[in-house]
Amino acid sequence: MATLAPSPAGRSWQSTPATSAPKQVDGFYTQWMVRLLFLDVALYAIRDTLTGSIRYYMDMFGLSTLWFVPDGLAFVVFAYFCYAAIFQNRSILAGMLVVNFFAAAVIGAIYMNQSSLAFVTGIKAVIPLFVGMAFLDRSITEKRYCRIILFTMMAMSSIGLILAPHSNYPWVGANISNFGFEKTVGKLWWAGGVVRYGGFAGDSTMAAFMVIFPYFLLYKHLPRWANVLLWPVLFYALDISTSKTASGVLAAFVAYYVAIHILVPARRQLGLQQGVAVSSYLLVLFPILMIFTLGGANLDANYP
Repeated sequence: MATLAPSPAGRSWQSTPATSAPKQVDGFYTQWMVRLLFLDVALYAIRDTLTGSIRYYMDMFGLSTLWFVPDGLAFVVFAYFCYAAIFQNRSILAGMLVVNFFAAAVIGAIYMNQSSLAFVTGIKAVIPLFVGMAFLDRSITEKRYCRIILFTMMAMSSIGLILAPHSNYPWVGANISNFGFEKTVGKLWWAGGVVRYGGFAGDSTMAAFMVIFPYFLLYKHLPRWANVLLWPVLFYALDISTSKTASGVLAAFVAYYVAIHILVPARRQLGLQQGVAVSSYLLVLFPILMIFTLGGANLDANYP
């Protein structure tokens, strides 16, 4: 893009080339950084949904290193977040978050006598948190291709769980090697006499998470009839995973959706949504309440 600038003589306007500085969009993120940010989240969604199958086939073809591509991009996003938020925009809050994160990591490594590899692994596990923070006032669902990816991953996680009792996935019980360490992708195991299936993720908890989490991001972009039709499918998939937490969260969401989006007039929905959001902070007190309520109780006697 060119701009008009006066000539040295001041008699005419000449076209001068624009600077090559990266275009700034929505605050302090450049266009390429925004694309990288959305790409990284999409890769995390794909990896978490297909954990078992991806690791199995990557290990089979000697491509295990590609597993860490989303983590590498996350470190790039984290570095740019620190540079833009702390050094360019002088954000005190961002600086405190980063300092507290590394201070906690170092203190934990010292007191737990962790190896250097365990220390790096711990940091790698938390770095995605900063990828989420980097979105600031943006939403992952504002990009159409991200909505398509999230919906596809939700569908695949549900299908993987529904087919699991009738299929013998090759990655179940497989040992995957990374940097000299072996890890079992996922084994069928029992809880209360019920088999817990892991679907394409190879882990029942992650499979259940990738059923409900994408849906919670997408439900506003779906018509009411589509939401209602999805509920039985999602509940059925979660029942196969035997994740009571995920089923309970989805049940609470369905109650919220019916109360707010179906029974309440549209003009009152925003105020009620804000009230529910503010009230959710009361859940911070729930662990303290549980400590005082169940402190000293022998739970094994009631739940052997």
